[in-house]
Amino acid sequence: MVIVSVGLTDLDDNSRGQRSEILKALVQNYRRRTRAEHELSEAREELSVLLRRGVSLPSPLKVAVMAREARISRETAHKLLRRIERV
Repeated sequence: MVIVSVGLTDLDDNSRGQRSEILKALVQNYRRRTRAEHELSEAREELSVLLRRGVSLPSPLKVAVMAREARISRETAHKLLRRIERV
């Protein structure tokens, strides 16, 4: 197998344009992932607050019911509640 190094000067205009397009798309993808991570973090925080509110009611909601409605496992719900208690 022979590996050939290709410098930017060796590329035609079409290849340079494609490279530039890909690099721009990678930056845009990074920005999208960063926004998604931020949104996910906010959603998890909201979930924790809702679980805490549910168990703090005068007639508390059952963790199993809240977990089912939130589409998470009971184990995850309990972990989130324990994490809140430690903070």
